Amino acid sequence: MDKPIQYLKGVGPKRAEALRKLEILTVKDLLTHYPREHDDRTERIPIGRASPSPSKTLRGMVQAFDVIPAGRNLAVGKAIIGDGTGYILAVWFRRASFRYDVFASLRRQLVKGASVLVHGPIERNHNGLQIRVDEFEILGAPETKPVHADRIVPLYGSTEGIDPRWLRELIWDALQVHLPEVREHLPDPFLKTHNLVPLSWAVQNIHFPSTWADLEKAHRRLAFEEFFFLELAIARAREKRMEGPRANSFVPTKAYLTPFRQTLGFDFTAAQKRVINEIFADMASDKPMNRLLQGDVGSGKTIVALAAMLLAVENGRQAALMAPTEILAEQHSLTLGKFLKGLPLRWALLTGHVPKKQRQEQLKQLKSGEVHLAVGTHALIQE
Repeated sequence: MDKPIQYLKGVGPKRAEALRKLEILTVKDLLTHYPREHDDRTERIPIGRASPSPSKTLRGMVQAFDVIPAGRNLAVGKAIIGDGTGYILAVWFRRASFRYDVFASLRRQLVKGASVLVHGPIERNHNGLQIRVDEFEILGAPETKPVHADRIVPLYGSTEGIDPRWLRELIWDALQVHLPEVREHLPDPFLKTHNLVPLSWAVQNIHFPSTWADLEKAHRRLAFEEFFFLELAIARAREKRMEGPRANSFVPTKAYLTPFRQTLGFDFTAAQKRVINEIFADMASDKPMNRLLQGDVGSGKTIVALAAMLLAVENGRQAALMAPTEILAEQHSLTLGKFLKGLPLRWALLTGHVPKKQRQEQLKQLKSGEVHLAVGTHALIQE
């Protein structure tokens, strides 16, 4: 699975460099380059029943193939395809080149008698029906499965220098060889408990599912695993944090909290009282607090945050309130000014647009402890 991608058949250094832009460096990267979406190309109809349609798949035998110039920069490849119920004209458009034959590959493949699948919109013109080919596939042995048509087809994110059709074939071929190397991460009882398919089956079917139900099972397994290991990592980080150095313990002295409540002009709601008590209990512990406060707009989250900040200041510490935008940071700064009126506390507004001289003075005052509270954007945590 760690084999460099350039050593796969048909890749080489030049294509490997292009694949690097997609962050595909190894076989594992290739197998986990999941499709951005899938296209349903399973509906195949006899040519004799074809009618104008946005997209259909037809199968037939090549009767003839020719290339017709269509202006200075355009060439059109045309194949007559029949299946016993009728005939249709299949059309390919290519930008013409004076340096090489843009239809060389098609000439080799679309020989008389070749069995082919074509997929694309069916249109009517003055000569009858034609299919404008978006995808095609030459069919070989009866047991060979099609990759580009007559199935649920994966569509991948690509980049310059990488043909999407070639990338699809590369992933198909890699799955045939390397799928047995995909190792299961979760024990069988766990898979059964949560009704999850095996990982190798999920990898196969996230790319080339036989049915939409199989695709959903594969997607569910891979999404479950991603969230599961994220949860494990978070749980481990929490465990390490609890095992680490003791956190500061904060005890309410009411030096600032009582005057703060008196200047509010209103009492806390029952919900605010409950969460403030929970937060204060966390802050009184020697374990680090990690808490999410959720509430509708206008429900009083900022007041709760400010109460926690004042508890820290009462205990000789400083506190910072970070907002995602400068406008929100400025609004919070104004809110602090409103609610802390009359209290012997200083605060600073730190954003990316604070002038350098003012910023240096603010940082100096924060470092010395003259400023008790800081409000700002991500500028708070940058050097």
